[in-house]
Amino acid sequence: MQKIIVSVDFHDDRCRQKAMNSVTGLLGINSISMDIEKKQLTIIGDFDAVDIIKKLRKKDYHANMVFLGPAEEPKKKPEETVKPEPVKPEPAKPVVIDRFIPYVYYNPPAYYYVHSYDENPSSCVIS
Repeated sequence: MQKIIVSVDFHDDRCRQKAMNSVTGLLGINSISMDIEKKQLTIIGDFDAVDIIKKLRKKDYHANMVFLGPAEEPKKKPEETVKPEPVKPEPAKPVVIDRFIPYVYYNPPAYYYVHSYDENPSSCVIS
């Protein structure tokens, strides 16, 4: 069982009745209530929340989901008072500062030189 609260923009009584009829046709709905002052529908049952929003928006109503959760609030059991054990502070650890900064070696870029042995570079050589 879940509960959804949907805010729907109602203009008049006819719009309220159409919205109520469109939602009641869905499967798994146990109860529907409407708050006219807040313009909200409260629906309880086993249903898909996306189907409800789709159905209302298909009928050209601006519908937004306000709340989705369990139908009933879980009852809280009275908790027994249990004293927590006092936490012992841990001794402070000495801080070690490492001043050694290793040198990072890198390989220098390789330069390649191409030498031309031709006296006349525009000449043709057939070998």
